[in-house]
Amino acid sequence: ALAGALAGSVELSGQLIEPTAFDIAGSTFGMVPVEGFTDPAGSRAYNKRLGQARADAVRNYLVDNASMPADQVRAVSYGEDTDRQVQKGMTRAEGVENRRVTLVIDFAGA
Repeated sequence: ALAGALAGSVELSGQLIEPTAFDIAGSTFGMVPVEGFTDPAGSRAYNKRLGQARADAVRNYLVDNASMPADQVRAVSYGEDTDRQVQKGMTRAEGVENRRVTLVIDFAGA
């Protein structure tokens, strides 16, 4: 599932996800939103689904492989939301930074 949603970048993504996941897995934290994004290629509906698939894949990886509590990790899609694009309006090679998943980890008050 992770491989399909991240479209071939599993090795890099796994290398980035695992150290972070294992560092925070034993920590006290609130809700961790896993946010999925896309570039603006494709329809808005397709991109919303694709962003959700990316976020779900990473969320499931964190819960299944890094022992993060399922009730504290939430997947959400922002799709092609223009306010959250790294490279505004870019697709293909220029828009690679728009196709991503981010984790928001708040240790404040934990």
